Amino acid sequence: MIPLLLNPSFDFSVAQFLNHLLTVWDYAKGNFSDLNFALYATPCEFIIMNSPNVDCTLLNITDVINQTLKILIATKMIHPSKRSKPWFNNKLKILIRKRSLLQTLA
Repeated sequence: MIPLLLNPSFDFSVAQFLNHLLTVWDYAKGNFSDLNFALYATPCEFIIMNSPNVDCTLLNITDVINQTLKILIATKMIHPSKRSKPWFNNKLKILIRKRSLLQTLA
C-alpha cells in the first residue's frame, strides 16, 4: 500500500535548474572509426551466454556500450542559460530550425 502524503510540497523553482552544470556529448570530437571498431570487436556472445537472464544481458550490453562511448566520445560541461526552459529540448530546436528554413524558402 502506498502511503498518502497529506501536504505534499514540490519545488519548481528555476534556480534549481540553473545552478548546476550539464554534461553533454561533444560529438564533433568523437572518434567514430575507433568506436565502430570497438563495438564490432565486443564479444556479445560471451556477454549473452554468461548472463543468467535477459534483464542482466541487457544491463551488461548497455554497460559495455556506455563505457565505450565514454572513452571514445568527448563530453563537455555546459551552463544552462537563464532563458532556457527545461521543456525546451533538442526536438523543439530542430522543429524551430525547420520552420525558419521553410519561412526563408517561401
